[in-house]
Amino acid sequence: MSSPDPDHIFLESKKECTALALSASGGEGTFLVAGSRDGVIRVYQPPSTKVVRAVNGFGDEISSIAISPLSPTSVKAENGGDGPALRFWVASGRKVFFCDLGVDTSKLILSPSDARETLVLLEEEDDLLNQISLNTSGTKLAFTSDSGVIGIVDLVSENHDRQLLDPSHTSISHPVEFIPGWPTEGGGGSCGSSLGNPESG
Repeated sequence: MSSPDPDHIFLESKKECTALALSASGGEGTFLVAGSRDGVIRVYQPPSTKVVRAVNGFGDEISSIAISPLSPTSVKAENGGDGPALRFWVASGRKVFFCDLGVDTSKLILSPSDARETLVLLEEEDDLLNQISLNTSGTKLAFTSDSGVIGIVDLVSENHDRQLLDPSHTSISHPVEFIPGWPTEGGGGSCGSSLGNPESG
């Protein structure tokens, strides 16, 4: 439902919301992406409270969402459409999914099989991803897990090379974020987490 306050929007969901992400492009390219415990992604385009697109059937709860830094204008030009579009990564279970909700996509309800990429980031079957984060160029993805894994994936390398930071860490880790402006943020992958700011060459 909508709020009478024009500066605030309130959404009601029958399922518990477990992850939120807001695109920062502004105007018609602003999207709110909400993930829930039942493994469903719902996309809103504020100020409207109507679901404009959904991705259903992840199985595990949605633990984190990271919006791609690629601007809707760039996506629009690439797809040849006439409206805004959206790309984002979703963490669910041990996997991350790259969803491309381009303007040329006619389906309103998609499934994980429609994802452009699916990566298994955790080896242990009983481990779960907690949070993911992209660097400013969208070329690297950092992740944390229930077992304490903190890692970085190179999204542009052919094999999506994965690097684990502080392998000795075994307690649960959750927040993770790249630090803009660090010398290795775009190349070597500097990443900040609740444990500090580990750096890799």
